[in-house]
Amino acid sequence: MALELVGGAFLSASLQVLFERMASLEIVDFIRGKKLNEKLLRKMKIMLLSADSVLNDAEKKQISNPYVREWLGHLQEAIYDAEDLLQEINTEALRCKIEEGFDEQGSSSGGHQVLNLISTTFTTTFNEQVEPKMTEILDRLQFILKQKDNLGLRGGDTVKNRSLGRLPTTSFVEESSVYGRDEDKEAIIKLLLENDHCRGNNMSVIPIVGMGGIGKTTLAQIVYNDERVKECFEFKAWVSVSNEFDIFKITKTVAYRVIGHTFKDDQDLDLVQLELNKALKGKKFFLVLDDVWNEDYQQWEEVKKPFECGAFGSKIIVTTRNESVASVMHDSIPVYHLRTMCDENCWKIFVKHAFNSVDPCAYPELEEIGRQIVKKCQGLPLAVKSLGSLLRSQLNPEEWKNILKSDMWELPTVKNNILPALWLSYHYLPMHLKRCFAYCSVFPKNYKIDKENLIKLWMAEDLLKPQKKKRIEQVGEEAINELLSRSLFRQVLRESWFKKSPICYTMHDLVHDLATFVAREFCLSLDVSSTNKFLNKVRHLSHEKEEKYDLKKYEYLSTAESLRTFFFPSQCYGVIQLHLQNLVAKSLPALTCLRVLSWNGSSITELPDSIGNLKLLRYLNLSGTKIKEIPTFLCTLYNLQTLILSHCRELKLLPADMGRLINLRHLDLVDTNLERMPIEIGNLKDLQTMTNFVVGKYCGYTMELLRYLQHLHGKLCFSELNNIFKVEDVLMAKLTDKKCLTELEFSWGLNGFDNYGMHKAVLNGLEPHTSLKLLKIQNYSGEQFPKWLGDPSFRNLEEIQLEGCGECSILPPLGQLPFLKHLSVTGFDELVKISDEFYCSGCSISARPFRCLEFLKFYDLRKWEEWSLIDSFLDLKKLVLGYCPKLTACICLPNTIQQVHIEECRNLVLAGIMQHCHGNLQRLEISKSCDNINSIVLDYFPMLEVLSLESCENLESLTCSEQPHPPMLPFRTRFQLKDCPKFVSFPHGGLHAPNLEDFRIEDCNMLRSLPGHMNTLLPSLCLLSISNCPELESFPECGLPSKLEHLEISCCNKLFSNRMLWNLQTLTCFHSIQISNMDEHVLDSFPEEGLLPTSLNCLTINSLPHLKALNGNAFQQLSSLKRLGISRCQVLQCLPEGLPPSLSVLTIYDCPLLKQRCQRYIGEDWPKISHIAHIKMDYSCM
Repeated sequence: MALELVGGAFLSASLQVLFERMASLEIVDFIRGKKLNEKLLRKMKIMLLSADSVLNDAEKKQISNPYVREWLGHLQEAIYDAEDLLQEINTEALRCKIEEGFDEQGSSSGGHQVLNLISTTFTTTFNEQVEPKMTEILDRLQFILKQKDNLGLRGGDTVKNRSLGRLPTTSFVEESSVYGRDEDKEAIIKLLLENDHCRGNNMSVIPIVGMGGIGKTTLAQIVYNDERVKECFEFKAWVSVSNEFDIFKITKTVAYRVIGHTFKDDQDLDLVQLELNKALKGKKFFLVLDDVWNEDYQQWEEVKKPFECGAFGSKIIVTTRNESVASVMHDSIPVYHLRTMCDENCWKIFVKHAFNSVDPCAYPELEEIGRQIVKKCQGLPLAVKSLGSLLRSQLNPEEWKNILKSDMWELPTVKNNILPALWLSYHYLPMHLKRCFAYCSVFPKNYKIDKENLIKLWMAEDLLKPQKKKRIEQVGEEAINELLSRSLFRQVLRESWFKKSPICYTMHDLVHDLATFVAREFCLSLDVSSTNKFLNKVRHLSHEKEEKYDLKKYEYLSTAESLRTFFFPSQCYGVIQLHLQNLVAKSLPALTCLRVLSWNGSSITELPDSIGNLKLLRYLNLSGTKIKEIPTFLCTLYNLQTLILSHCRELKLLPADMGRLINLRHLDLVDTNLERMPIEIGNLKDLQTMTNFVVGKYCGYTMELLRYLQHLHGKLCFSELNNIFKVEDVLMAKLTDKKCLTELEFSWGLNGFDNYGMHKAVLNGLEPHTSLKLLKIQNYSGEQFPKWLGDPSFRNLEEIQLEGCGECSILPPLGQLPFLKHLSVTGFDELVKISDEFYCSGCSISARPFRCLEFLKFYDLRKWEEWSLIDSFLDLKKLVLGYCPKLTACICLPNTIQQVHIEECRNLVLAGIMQHCHGNLQRLEISKSCDNINSIVLDYFPMLEVLSLESCENLESLTCSEQPHPPMLPFRTRFQLKDCPKFVSFPHGGLHAPNLEDFRIEDCNMLRSLPGHMNTLLPSLCLLSISNCPELESFPECGLPSKLEHLEISCCNKLFSNRMLWNLQTLTCFHSIQISNMDEHVLDSFPEEGLLPTSLNCLTINSLPHLKALNGNAFQQLSSLKRLGISRCQVLQCLPEGLPPSLSVLTIYDCPLLKQRCQRYIGEDWPKISHIAHIKMDYSCM
C-alpha cells in the first residue's frame, strides 16, 4: 500500500515547533547570560535538521519495515526530551524575570520570602545540569542518525509527492449489494429533480458530506444510475476528482462524455472549455464530482465556467468529507450530511461478505461474534465490508475473536480498505493540526470531549500555532471547527441536565484508532486492555472508563519521568480511590515534566508539596476535590495557564500571592464557597476567563480589583454584592468597557448583613457593555430595576433570568429588546400584575413587543393575579408556568408553540386547547392545573411527542374527533397519566401511536381498561408501567405489543390476580419485569411456571408481604436471567434450588429471613447463590 504514513509527518510538525523555540530570545539570552556552550544548541539544531531530511522516506517505509517504525519512535523520544529541556530553560528565565520584578518592588512579606526560598532551592543546580542534559540528548541523536544509513533512509524530496495509491472511482455500482440507503437515495433524487433551489441560477450544487468510508460514493453511484435521473437529464458525467483538483482533467473528462471525442493533454484549456460550453448550452445536465478535497474558491470558479450555460435545473453532486469544501462549492441547496448506518443494515453487509451468502444461523457462535464486530464498526459500511472480507470463508471462532479485539490498524493490510480511506483525512490535515488530533487519543473511546477544556489542554501542551491578532483560544476554536469540518470530530448534544455547554464532541471508534496509531505508545488511555509495560515512554496518560480500577497499573507510574499529561480517574471511589491517591502522590516528585495534571473528582483534602516542583505545569484541575486551601507554593508555578477549582466547596480563600501567576488565563471558581478574592487578582492582566468574583466584606477586596482585567471573556458571576457599601467601587470596575464579557450574573447573598438601600444604586452602577448576550439577576431586593435594563441599545441580549427579586412589584420594560429569545422570571413575591409597562418603556408600544422571544417562564409568583397583553408572544416556542396559584387568565397558545409545561395553576384556562389544532406542539405537560379541562381531543396535536397529565381533577377522557377509526398520533417518547381520579376512558378503538415507546398510568382509580388493540396500534412500545389502578382487571384481549421490553406493575391487585392471562411468552423482545406492592393474601409461591418468558434477564420483586416462597421450577426455565432483585418480602422464607447459572447480579433488601440464610459461607442458602458474581444484601456487597 502506497501511503504517506504518520510518524514522519507527525515528527515534522514537532520539529518545526522545536526550531522556533531554539531561536527564541528567551532561550538564546539565557544560554548567553549563563555563559553556557552555545555550540551545543547549534549542534542539536543541525542534527534535527538532518533527521528532518529523511523523515519523508522513513514515513513511506515504516509500514512495511518495523525497524524503521521503531527508529522513528526513538527519534520522537529524543525530540520530546529536547522539548522538555528547552521548556525548563525557558521556565528558569521566566522565574528570574518575575522574581527580579518582585524584588524591585521591595516586597518583604513573609509569603514572598517563602516563595523566593522555594524557587532558589529549585534552581540551585539547574544551571549545572543544562549542559550535561544537552550533551546526553546530542549523543542519543548522533546514535539514532547513524542508523538511518543502515535502514536505507535517504533525504531529498523524491517521496513527498508520491501517489497515495487510491484507485479512481467509477459510476458503476452493484445496487443489490447496497443496504440501508433508500431514504438517503430518495432525498438526493428529490433534490435533483426539484428546481426550487436554483434561485435564478441555471445550475446548482448538492454537496454530500461525511467521514471516510461512510458511503458517499456509493450513494452518488446509486443516484447516478437511477432511471428517473437518466430520464430527467440530457447529459450525465462522472468525474473521480480525489486529491488533485486538476481543472483541465475535470473539464476534459466531462467534455468527452458530452461531445464524444478525446482531447490531448497538450491542448489548450480555453479551447476545451469553449467546446464544452457550446455543447451544453441550453441542455440540462447532471454531473458528479466524487471525492473532492479542493478548498480554493478561485479554482472552483474556473472549473464551473463552461457549465453555467446549461439549462435551468442542471445539477452537480459533490462528495467530500470536508465541510469547508462544501461551503466553497455549494450555493442555495443545504449540505446533505450522510449519517452512519444502523447495525441491522450493517449486519446485512457483513453477512454478504463474511458468510459468502450462507445463512449465518448455521454458525451461531460466529454469528454472535460477528454481530459484536458489526457494533465495533459503529455504522461505517466500508469497515463492515473490510472486516467481512477478512473473515470470508474463515470458520475458526478464534480468528473472529482476534478481529473483534484488534484495533483497525493492527489488521492485515491486504484486504483492509479502512486504512487508506481514513488515512486521507489525516494526511490532508494542516501540519499544526496533526499533533492536536493525535493528542485526542488520550481520551477513551466514546468520551465526550468538552470544547473549552480541550482548547486549554492543547494550550498547555503547546500544540496550537500562535497567529497574529488572534487569541490563542480563538486558534484552538478554529482547530476544533477544522477537525469537525473534516469529519474527524462528531458534534453531539449533551444530556439535558448538563448546564455548562449543550454541545460536545466525540470521535468515531475507527478515527480514535487512527489517532492512537498516530500517537504511538506516547499516548495511553489505561482501560481494561491496557498495560503499564511502557509507562516509561508514555507522555500522556488517562484512565476514565473502568468500573473496577487495577492498582497494579500504577505501580510503575514513578518510572514515567517524562509524563506530560495525567488525568486522575474521575470515576474511582472509596478505598480504591484513597489507595490510588496515595500512589499518585508518591509518584509526583518524579513527574517533573508534567504540563497537565487533573485531580478532578478525587477526594484529596490537601495538595502534595511535590506539586510545587512541577515547574512546567500549565493546567491544574482540582474540581470536585475537598481541598480547603491553595498552598502558597502553587504561586511559583509561573507557567500555569489554567486553574480549575469548580465545585471545591470546602475552599474558602485563594492564596494572597496569586499575582505571581502572570501567565494565568483561565480561573474556574464555579460552585465554590470563597469568602473574597485576593487583592493581587488585579495583577493577572492576561486573565481571559474568571467564572466568579466574590465581593469581600473588607476594604480592598471589592470590585475595584477588576479595573485592570481588560481581557475578560465569556461568563462572569458576581456574588455577595450585598457586601458593597460604596457605589464608587462598582464604577471603578468599568464593566461598560469590558465588551468581551458576554454573560453576566449579579447575585446578592442571603446571609449576613445586607444594605438593602444600596441594591438599586449598585445594580445601576453594574451597567454592562451592550455586547452582552445573557444576563442573570438573583436575590435583588430593590423595588425597581435601573433604566439600562430593558434599553433597546442592548441589541445582542438574547437571554434574561430574573430570580428571587422579592421586593419588586414591577417588571422591567423588556418587550423592546430586539433579539431577546429567552426570558425567565421566578420568585417575585410582590408581583401582582404584569401590565403594559412590561412590554415597552414609554407610553405606547413603538414596535411589536418580544418579537424574537421563543422561551417564556413565569414560576413561583404567589401573588400574581393579572396578565395584560397576554397574546403578545407571537413567536413563542416554549411556555413554562408554575406555582402561580392566584393567576386567573385565559391563554391562547400561538401557532408557533412547541412545548407547554404548566404546574400548580388551577385557575388558568388554556383557551382552544380542546377546540383548535396546534400543529407545532410537541410536548404538553400539565400538573395540578387547568381545572377546566375535562376532555382532550388528541388529533388536535398532530406533532405531539410527549403528553403528561398529572392531577387533572376533572379530566374524564381522551378522545379523537374521527370515530370509529382512530387517527395516527405522533407520540414518540412518553405518554403519562397520573392521579386523574375521574379519568375513565381512552379513545374508542384505541390509541394509534406507532412511534410511542413509553406508556405510564398511575393513580387512576376509576380506570377499568387500557387502550384497545395495543398489540397493533402501539407496535414500538418498549415500556409499560401501571401503578395503583385498582379497577383494572386485565390487559387488552389482543395482547401486548410484541416489541415490549419492560413491564412494571404496582398496586393493581385485580390485574395481578389474573396474571396467567398476561401471555408474556409471545413477547419476543421482553426481558425485564418489576412486580411490587401486591396485597394478594394467599401467595404461597411466585412466579408460576410458564408465566415469564425464557428471554427474561431482569426480575424485580418488591413489597409482596404475603409471598412465602419462590418457585424453583419456574426459575429453572429462565435460562437468560442475569439480574434478580428481591425487597421488602418479610415472610419469604428461602431461595429456591436451581437458580439459573446465567444469574450474575442478586440484590436483596429488607428480607429478614433471607438475610440470615444467605450469609457468606455459613448461611443455609449460600450454596444456592455462591456462583453469583455480584451479591448485595441491604446495600452492602457480599
